[in-house]
Amino acid sequence: MKKEADEGVTIPLKNYRERVLAATGVSKSTFQKISKEAQKVEWGGPSTSFQSPKKIRNTKKRKLDRTSPDQIKSMREIIYDFYVLEKRLPTLKCVLQKINDRQILTEAISISSLNRLLKKIGFR
Repeated sequence: MKKEADEGVTIPLKNYRERVLAATGVSKSTFQKISKEAQKVEWGGPSTSFQSPKKIRNTKKRKLDRTSPDQIKSMREIIYDFYVLEKRLPTLKCVLQKINDRQILTEAISISSLNRLLKKIGFR
């Protein structure tokens, strides 16, 4: 408001929201977040939880971290042999079936876990 005292009215008086934001130094996004939270409070009462978008949450270890180098070597051999013998690209379903047939892994593994494991060891 000191700026307006020196230069005159820079933001029109009809734009009260922009004037208040400029005077308080609050950004538009912060104002929108506060307004949204106020609407939630009006409709459903005060919230009992707070959001923390960058909070690091503890997760338990994945079973994929327990694969031995011998198991990884065997999986690579299966994929490379698939290229040579079948003359086509292997799918996750086919690779999973071959892994289960040879009993490389001691525990059952899902297709999404196999996908993660193959990406981890260098396949696309």
